[in-house]
Amino acid sequence: MICCLRHVDDDEIERLLAEPKYIYEFLYGKQAAVRPGFITRLIGRKVDESEESKAPEWVKEAERVEADLDKAWHGIHYLLTGTDWEGEEPWCYLVKGGEEIGDIDVGYGPARGVRQEQVRQFLEALDGINPENLRKRFDAEKMMELDIYPTIWDRDPQEDDTLGYLIEYFHILRSFVHRAVEREKGLIIYLC
Repeated sequence: MICCLRHVDDDEIERLLAEPKYIYEFLYGKQAAVRPGFITRLIGRKVDESEESKAPEWVKEAERVEADLDKAWHGIHYLLTGTDWEGEEPWCYLVKGGEEIGDIDVGYGPARGVRQEQVRQFLEALDGINPENLRKRFDAEKMMELDIYPTIWDRDPQEDDTLGYLIEYFHILRSFVHRAVEREKGLIIYLC
């Protein structure tokens, strides 16, 4: 399970909320528009991928500025909120907040749109955090107890620097959110 983030305009969030059926193609490109279903894959029937996409031009031409937080996303969420799946906004945006884009499962649940103003608030919160803050919040025992994915937090730090892993991806997150604010963008956040 990987947390993916994508820069998006607020008007694209509005369009996706109005027409969530286009979220696959918006996130994954044309090949997602003709995704074979389970039964089709099971019986080995081929899908004609040459079929022209029926998505509107705004979906086909969507800019793809993306980042992923690998499997560090849930640990980062814990460090920001002290919880497994809860927390106050804007700290909780990796796992909740924003608006769900329909009820379409894009990997592990629906994608969420986080608008430009919310992204600015998220950046302000992230900018107030430094590696020392994250070190103080790291509690391997509690993270294991809460089943924080991918449940590797109690490994020997000499053999596997799980805190260093989280700090590295925290910097990737903050940098990506910073670029979104500079570009006056919102975010689509989803687990795949």
